[in-house]
Amino acid sequence: MSSYNKVTLMGNVGSDPEIINAKNKIAKISIATTETYKNKDGQRVDNVDWHHCICFGGISTIVEKYVKKGNLVMIEGMLRNEKWDDKETGDKRYRTVVKFDNIILLNRSGRSQNSRGNESAEEVEDLPESDLTGEELPLENKKGDLPF
Repeated sequence: MSSYNKVTLMGNVGSDPEIINAKNKIAKISIATTETYKNKDGQRVDNVDWHHCICFGGISTIVEKYVKKGNLVMIEGMLRNEKWDDKETGDKRYRTVVKFDNIILLNRSGRSQNSRGNESAEEVEDLPESDLTGEELPLENKKGDLPF
């Protein structure tokens, strides 16, 4: 049986990206998501979760260039589990990270920008303004038919 591992997160970036210039550039960011609900007393409660996120290659160049602390972003990727031995104690450590291959910048300069992992930062800059707005295209074509 096959499996499916897909994650979509939308939240605020907690700090400027950490960039590692190795053979394949790596960018690490943390994203805060908030669940809001009312408790039994009717009080509003905000529960914030922090997510460790990582990307590689061309998309890490985009993250390095455009993502800053406080930005509202949406990422798409998959869950990965990391494990290592603590250098001080020798204990096994575990962490779940989101390895993302798509990021949408939701509040940069008052408009949305999106990019795919296979584009370089230069290719994103060269896109016409209409491709960077994040606006949905109309569903109807000139004949009034649906496009699919």
